[in-house]
Amino acid sequence: MDALATGRRIMCLTCVVDFTKKCLTIITAFGIAGVQVKRILDNIPLFRSYPATIRTDQGSEFNCRALEQ
Repeated sequence: MDALATGRRIMCLTCVVDFTKKCLTIITAFGIAGVQVKRILDNIPLFRSYPATIRTDQGSEFNCRALEQ
């Protein structure tokens, strides 16, 4: 999480391939809900295959019912 000069907090969702360090997507927003994270992750296979594993920082947007499905 980061903040603007005005003090408003922003979040960045960055998806990177560990082996190649290739960035698949970067999303910046004032808030990212679990449903939005799921939609973003569902779009990644449009350009490459589904990953075998997903590693997260265990933020609240990753601990939700939308991602458990």
